[in-house]
Amino acid sequence: MTGTHSTLTRFTAARALIASLDEAGRPLVVGQQLRPVLAVATILDAEAAGHLTLALDGRRTVLRATGLTPADELMAAVVAGCDDRTVRSAVNRIALFTWSGNTVELRAPLLERLAAEGVVERTGTRRGGRATWLVDPRARSAVVDPLVAVLTDESGAPVTDPALQRLTASVTVSSVLAHRIVRSAHGRAASPRLVHRRTAEVRAAEPVAAIGHRALSGLMGAAAA
Repeated sequence: MTGTHSTLTRFTAARALIASLDEAGRPLVVGQQLRPVLAVATILDAEAAGHLTLALDGRRTVLRATGLTPADELMAAVVAGCDDRTVRSAVNRIALFTWSGNTVELRAPLLERLAAEGVVERTGTRRGGRATWLVDPRARSAVVDPLVAVLTDESGAPVTDPALQRLTASVTVSSVLAHRIVRSAHGRAASPRLVHRRTAEVRAAEPVAAIGHRALSGLMGAAAA
C-alpha cells in the first residue's frame, strides 16, 4: 500500500486527495477547491522529477517542459498543459477553467488507482450521484498526521522533508481545505488563528502554491479559497 511504486508514494496529489476525505469518505471541500490543489501537487512533483522547470521569459516566470518525458500519463498531461505558461495560467488551464475543455482530470483516475491498491474503497453513492470513497484508516493516518503536525506547529519551523513539504504546500492552495483537515483531525481543539498563520507561512515558502492560491482566490473570492 505504501511501497516505493505505489500511487500514494509516487503522487503528492494522491496524498492530498486522501487528506481531502474525512473518516466517513466525505469530501472536505468542493471540487472547484480541490482541483487546483491536485494540479499544484502534480506540478511540484513534475518539478522535483525534472519534467518541469521555472524559467524567466522577459518579465514573466513560466513553466517549461525539460524534454524529459514522464512515463505516467497523468503527469504527462499536466506537463503538457503547463509548458510555456505562467503558473497562474497553467493552474487556470488544467484545474479551474473547466469550460475551456483543457482541464486535466486527476481526482477520478487517482481514486481508481488507489482503489486498485486497496487504499480506498467505493462504498456507495451520495446525493447528486457522486461516489463515497472510504479510506483505509492506516493510510489516512499516515498522510494526515504529519500534515496536521505541520499545520499546528507553533514553532513555525520549516518543513525539511521534501515529500511532506510538497504535500503541505499543495494543501495550502486552499485555505479552506487546510483548516478543515485540521478540524477533522482535532475538532475544535486546534486554534484557527494558528492554522491560518501556519498555512500562510507554508504557502509563502513555495511560490507555485502561493500562485495557485491566488488563482483560486481570483475565481472563487478570497473567503472561499
